[in-house]
Amino acid sequence: MKNESRGVTVMLVLVFMGIFLLLLGTILSYTMTQGRYGRAQYAREQAVNIAEAGLEYYRWFLAHNPGIMVNGTGLVSPYVYTASDPEAGTIGTAAMTATANLACGVVQSVDLVSVGKSSSTQQYERTLLARYMRPSVAEYSNLLNANVWAGADRVISGPYF
Repeated sequence: MKNESRGVTVMLVLVFMGIFLLLLGTILSYTMTQGRYGRAQYAREQAVNIAEAGLEYYRWFLAHNPGIMVNGTGLVSPYVYTASDPEAGTIGTAAMTATANLACGVVQSVDLVSVGKSSSTQQYERTLLARYMRPSVAEYSNLLNANVWAGADRVISGPYF
């Protein structure tokens, strides 16, 4: 009877060790997959922010070069903007393509396409589209070609031009 029960303990230990390793491998695989997903999501979000920074830079460029909005000369396209962090250095680049929309020989709007890429993970890129236009006269409540005095009894519901 003693010889027949030998090895039962070893078999039980091996079975439980196998189940434990299977569960440990599953949990470790899930953790690694979630970590990879989190890094990819961070890179995608960073790419969106870099593309938006490129759009904001080009908006600043258009505001400081008003001749572009008059006759379209000086429009730089394609343009690569390098986004940097004071502590981390370069965090990515945004490649922008600008297209001027003309009407009667005057630029009415500029269409921008900004493709942002993170320096940490180049495979995730995000594209943002924007249209910047000249201010319209529809923003003003009154258009006058003379000096205006508005007293305290007058209610003004918008800017004068």
